[in-house]
Amino acid sequence: MPLTEAEIDRKLTEHFATKPILTSREFRTLFTQVPATAYRLLKKLVEAGKLKNISTPRNLVYVPDAGHYQTTLE
Repeated sequence: MPLTEAEIDRKLTEHFATKPILTSREFRTLFTQVPATAYRLLKKLVEAGKLKNISTPRNLVYVPDAGHYQTTLE
């Protein structure tokens, strides 16, 4: 069953409430996705302006983009 946008947003909000970053491995675990699907979803979130990659293209580390996924750091 595909993930809804609301479900993704809810889980990411919960994640960023306790951790400042999200790795691609954490994303795959959080959403129980195979790597190809996880990378596709992450790419959509970046294109939508919800996540930002703060690392290199080969070592993906994400933070929430401004105005998304309230964090304890804001």
